[in-house]
Amino acid sequence: LGSGVTQVAAGNASTYVLQNGRVWAFGDGEAGELGNGLDENSVVPEEVGLPSGTYKAIGEAKDTGYAISASGQGYSWGALGSALCTGERATRGEEQLPTAVPGITEAAEVRGGGEHVIWLMRNGTVRTCGLNTWGQLGVGAEIQVSRTPIRVPGLTGIVEVSCGNRFSAARNSAGEVFMWGENEAGQIGQGRTSLGIDTPVKVDLPEPAAQISLGGDLYDNGHALAVRRAGVVYGWGYDRSGQLGDGSEPNRASPIALPLGIAFKSVAASGTYSLGLTSAGNVFAWGSDLGGGMGTETSRNSAVLVDSGASMISATATDSVDN
Repeated sequence: LGSGVTQVAAGNASTYVLQNGRVWAFGDGEAGELGNGLDENSVVPEEVGLPSGTYKAIGEAKDTGYAISASGQGYSWGALGSALCTGERATRGEEQLPTAVPGITEAAEVRGGGEHVIWLMRNGTVRTCGLNTWGQLGVGAEIQVSRTPIRVPGLTGIVEVSCGNRFSAARNSAGEVFMWGENEAGQIGQGRTSLGIDTPVKVDLPEPAAQISLGGDLYDNGHALAVRRAGVVYGWGYDRSGQLGDGSEPNRASPIALPLGIAFKSVAASGTYSLGLTSAGNVFAWGSDLGGGMGTETSRNSAVLVDSGASMISATATDSVDN
């Protein structure tokens, strides 16, 4: 794709790229994930069939892609299901080209999890849709699923959102982090475990966060990372594969400062591993290495240099990408 890439979003088997205001996709397309009107895979980037115009943000959930136009209109495409946010369940063929999401006309950012998605609005509020089995929508336990976006109560001044498979987070302008959803591994950061927390709760971080990232590919293995402004990383949640990078592998129900010894400008939590990017463009990884990305197929609970010259990173479940 060359230069001009401003965002990448790695899906479970598909990848999305935002370049010079245009959206590209490649990988698995059998459920319409590539947004080109076809249900075929592609090993080369295909332009997503969005309406003409300029796009400023992209995101992904399970077998689903998202984009936000320069005007703030949200679009979705991909697998049949509630995370499309377009109302009634789509029929085969309707999901293969992007559809405008009703009510999402002033969006700034979009992030997806397993089968739910969060839209950050320009006014600092948050809207969400999809499954709510574990409280991942943050709207209480009464709603089991929402096929259209609904506002998450109690959140204002939000500047960043992130999703794991079945849990969610939002960070406000003061660096406070709020989380909700599945908590069996303590990934909501409340010092305890539970089946789920269905409305946003504040995470007790010792310092304001400058960036957050959630990961996990099963409901009970999610973990969370937060970067403070000095580059120190805090982590909590599932750690059986060393994805917290704290030198041991017990789960953590409360945030702990990770002894990585590296100042990171951003992090990305994947399923059972994590990535960190430094200001110099170096990419480090820690956790499970079943795919061999760290040069060995064993778990590592300390950071290993895996790439250099990168400007951004993205990861979800067992996939990742840097640029």
